[in-house]
Amino acid sequence: MFGYTARGGMFAALLSFALFSTGWAKAYDAFDAQYVTSLRDPAVLSYIVCLEREVSATPRSMALDQAIAVAEGKCGFEASRIGHGAGQPSIADIRLMLLECGFRPGDASPDMGCGAGSATDAATDVSLAPRTIAFGKWVEGIAFDGTSIWAAESGQRTLGRANLATGTVSDHPKVGRLPLDVLPDPVEPGVIALLGTDNKVVSVSGRGALATIASLTACPVQMVTLGIDIFVLGQPDCSSDKTIVTRVDGKVGLLVDSTNLGEWGQALVAQGSDIWVGHVRGAALSILDARTLNYGKLDLPGTEVWSLAADAKSVYAGGRVSGTDSGTIVRVDAGTWAPMASFSPTELVLAMTLDNGYLVAVGDKGTIWVLAADDLSLKRRIDLGKGEFRTHTAMVVNGALLVSAQQVSGENGAVYVLDTYLSDLGLPANAIANAAP
Repeated sequence: MFGYTARGGMFAALLSFALFSTGWAKAYDAFDAQYVTSLRDPAVLSYIVCLEREVSATPRSMALDQAIAVAEGKCGFEASRIGHGAGQPSIADIRLMLLECGFRPGDASPDMGCGAGSATDAATDVSLAPRTIAFGKWVEGIAFDGTSIWAAESGQRTLGRANLATGTVSDHPKVGRLPLDVLPDPVEPGVIALLGTDNKVVSVSGRGALATIASLTACPVQMVTLGIDIFVLGQPDCSSDKTIVTRVDGKVGLLVDSTNLGEWGQALVAQGSDIWVGHVRGAALSILDARTLNYGKLDLPGTEVWSLAADAKSVYAGGRVSGTDSGTIVRVDAGTWAPMASFSPTELVLAMTLDNGYLVAVGDKGTIWVLAADDLSLKRRIDLGKGEFRTHTAMVVNGALLVSAQQVSGENGAVYVLDTYLSDLGLPANAIANAAP
């Protein structure tokens, strides 16, 4: 049978309905819905969230079974998105879960054993205070060159460079209008930057010398490197109606454009000899052969892909459930293109990175989730204590987690550094010893 955490008696839940119907001070979301089911299917979680919303609007005097029946009549669209494959719950299954144990921990009687192993277990929540490296206006992408951390300061046409160990910012070389992304240079010592308004890829040497690598035909969004080549995700005519990938020879700047991949490409990642593109609209993923730029499509129904990460065997697509504020992450087998696992965070996922068998995801409000990379089970949810912030890039350097923050002091951004964020999650001793840069 499909996995779910709720176990107990219908009569106890019916009696407790009057109690939990008075306690909805906090908005119920997909993360809360994981109390009901151990599945991480975004469609199932979205349906449970809809049911909770509609049940909460019914009179308190109404019995739970009647309230759920009313809610089911109003959540038909969400119900229609639930698949019918092996292991998927039916509408009747979900109704039974809710009648047994309710929507939240504590809804059922204490002796019913409901909620065991729930993803809402507070033991996963930690607050960690990061080091802060302050940069200039509107920080976007970040990169590490072996010593320094570089940040694209998109609001002031510069890259900021800081010593990662000390946090001291040394200089802000000018690169051009609207730098969006920055990566280690695949050919020469230094970094490359992607300029959103100038439509260029430029290089900056360790001494700050600027050179143009390529002028692009489409408005750029993001870039990755594979070998000496640079792959740029772009939108022809600056319109999200079309998406292309441009391969740039890192030595001579020769450009080759793909054909139109579809609407609103937002993220890309290199995996093996392929380039994966995530789409916010249309089919969720385009997978291109890096040499020929021929591509195939993979649809993840109801998913907007805003961020991608990859390891040797998998690609991770992060974003949100279409038309909602609920986040989603799906692990896809890189060889077969088959979805293998999923997780539903409470926020749109804007950045992800991998580290020692863990996937780290950052939401659009600054929440950080640490998941097991294989099954996407939750290991830790981190609050940095910095309030809400918007991120572009997350990366791990020598065991330290680095997260960019677009604006933290007025319009100026920063990079948050967590030197030992995994030190008590069972990492190998050498990884813990080398956690601080």
